[in-house]
Amino acid sequence: MTRDQLIVGRRILSIALAACLIVAAAGCSHDVWQDQPEQLVSEYRVPSSAKKVAEGTDLLQFTVPEKGVVYVIDLNQPTTIHSTDGSTKKDVHKIVLQALLLPGTEYYFDPHTGQAGARNTGRAPTPVRVTPGHRYRAMFDTKEVKG
Repeated sequence: MTRDQLIVGRRILSIALAACLIVAAAGCSHDVWQDQPEQLVSEYRVPSSAKKVAEGTDLLQFTVPEKGVVYVIDLNQPTTIHSTDGSTKKDVHKIVLQALLLPGTEYYFDPHTGQAGARNTGRAPTPVRVTPGHRYRAMFDTKEVKG
C-alpha cells in the first residue's frame, strides 16, 4: 500500500468514526418532554414549530395568517426542563396565555392591562395573569392544529 493510499484510508476511517459518534449521540438523547408531568407540559411546552410574531414589554398584536395556536410566554420566568433519563435539557419559559385563533383575526395581548383578545369581534377580552415590567413573546403555530 502506498503512502497516499494509507493517508486516504485513514481520512475515510476518521470520517466514518465521526459519523458513527454523531449518530450514536443522537440516538441516545431523549425528547425532553417525554414522560414529563402533564401540568409541566401544559405550563411550559411550546411546539418547536411555533414562530415568534411579537415581543416586548408593551402591547403585542398581530393578524392571524391561518388557523393556529398563539402561545404568549413570559421571558422573565425561565426554567430548565431535564429529560427523565437526564440526557437532555431544554431552557423554556412560562406560558401565560394559549389560544386557538382563526385566519384574519386581529389578536392582541396587553401586559399593562392583563388582557388579551380578538379585536372587532364583540367578545370581551380574556383576563391574563401578568407581572408588570416583564418581557413577553407571542409565538404562533399552525402545525399542531392541522390534521
